[in-house]
Amino acid sequence: MLLRRRTSRIGRRNTRLGLIAGTVVALTVLLMGCSSNAAPRPPQVIADKGDPYSELLVPTLQSSVADGAVGVAVDSPVTVTAGDGVLGPVTMVNADGIPVDGQLSPDGVTWATTEPLGYNKQYTLHAEALGLGGITRNSMTFQTQSPKNLTMPYVMPNNGEVVGVGQPIAVRFDEDIPNRLAAQNAISVVTTPPVDGAFYWLSSREVRWRPAEYWKPGTTVEVSVKTYGVDLGNGLFGQDDLSTRFTIGDQIIATADDSTKTLSVRRNGELIKTMPMSMGKDSTPTDNGAYIIGDRYPNLIMDSSTYGVPVNSPDGYRLDVDWATQMS
Repeated sequence: MLLRRRTSRIGRRNTRLGLIAGTVVALTVLLMGCSSNAAPRPPQVIADKGDPYSELLVPTLQSSVADGAVGVAVDSPVTVTAGDGVLGPVTMVNADGIPVDGQLSPDGVTWATTEPLGYNKQYTLHAEALGLGGITRNSMTFQTQSPKNLTMPYVMPNNGEVVGVGQPIAVRFDEDIPNRLAAQNAISVVTTPPVDGAFYWLSSREVRWRPAEYWKPGTTVEVSVKTYGVDLGNGLFGQDDLSTRFTIGDQIIATADDSTKTLSVRRNGELIKTMPMSMGKDSTPTDNGAYIIGDRYPNLIMDSSTYGVPVNSPDGYRLDVDWATQMS
């Protein structure tokens, strides 16, 4: 019986080995069958598309004008700005090839014209931007605005004058101004110390600025009339810019008293002179109120015919007057 048990164990062991061997053979056959039926796997190839960030590093150019633009304003500078880099050479020329002055910003990113452009002119702009991704170049040609008509401003008081405390600022144009607000917005008045004031129009061609109160002696006044490039209405543009700087002198006030026929003159509140005056005819009285002294002449012919009264009529006259002054 012991012999039978051993035989039985050996038989089971051989059976297990046979199963394992059969399994290995079957697995080998299966693997070989798969290998023989599959095509060779192609090698993996990675295409070289370059640096994926290179396009992001290419510099860009942006300009305030577009190629082929017409009617470009002349009162604003033309600018060119580099993105993702700095500017290289920038040139701008007119139709005759004459360069236009311009200036590069300290960081090298923006270029802007520093001189006014002309009306109805053609300009060509060339610019380069330099960056890590290379160089970008751009060229454009454009034309400025073409006004239907131009008007020239004239400003008073003149530059460097010393004027009285009642002196208004006058800006006169040689054309009627359709858009008065546009004209006013083009005029700046800067005073030291600051003074409040307002505009008012005497006619369609003359605007004035007067302080709310009399000027203080010693006040400095700077007036800038920047109408060049400004549309003043109906295709009328400013022909040029003007400026003036003047100073307010002593307070000199002359008071005319019709009851005593006397003119009293005070400087800074102190009476310095009195003189007799006729005050004219009773039929043409002078209205009460405050007047300012305008134009002054060492000698002037006063002729009644200049306002429609013949010299040889009863109310006519023609007089040679010294130290004539205009009051208004």
